[in-house]
Amino acid sequence: MEEISNKKRVLNKKITPIVIFMAIVFGTYAYLYVIHDRVEEKEAQNHDYDTSTSEIEASNPSTNTTNTNNKTVATEELSVPSNWKTYKNNDYGYEVKYPNNLPLASLDRDNDKIYVSNISIGDNITVRVLSKFNLPNCNDKTLTGQVKCFYTILDQNPNSISQQTFGANTFIYADTQNKDLPAGKNKDIMAFIEKGDYIYQLEILSPDSTQEAIFKKILSVFNL
Repeated sequence: MEEISNKKRVLNKKITPIVIFMAIVFGTYAYLYVIHDRVEEKEAQNHDYDTSTSEIEASNPSTNTTNTNNKTVATEELSVPSNWKTYKNNDYGYEVKYPNNLPLASLDRDNDKIYVSNISIGDNITVRVLSKFNLPNCNDKTLTGQVKCFYTILDQNPNSISQQTFGANTFIYADTQNKDLPAGKNKDIMAFIEKGDYIYQLEILSPDSTQEAIFKKILSVFNL
């Protein structure tokens, strides 16, 4: 019996280190497995975030904006080709940029007593300056009121008059059908902005989509 007991003790002494070693190996493996699993989960979350962010940016390109003086303006609206020309009028305090392939001309203003300055850009864009509050029979001193009086003088009824911002400039933007133009080519867009004693009116007649896009870029970089 004593001999059997001794054999058991010897056997236990041999088995115990093996058990301890196996426990260490198993514990280390379990620890590494958990760490690896967490790393993969974290990487998957980061990948999902990057993918969703890219999809949002791709589907919403207008979110690329520039903040200037607390005004958020679309970068695309401010971007004009570097070869555009610049016309600066020191008498009435404005500056306008325009495509270099469009001729600029000073127009006769004697027939239009309400204008103090009148230039053309290309065939269908004009930039005019009016003396503020110089419109006959107009008691509304706001810019919107002055614009409505202006259309009354022209005997035209705009389809819409709204306030719209292009670049850093906010205009009263009016869209009408010019009765003096042939049907189908009578779209007439005018944009009005004021400073000091003057109202600045930019107009485009019968624009196609490309010309209207150019006109909006001109509005976005119009400088007072």
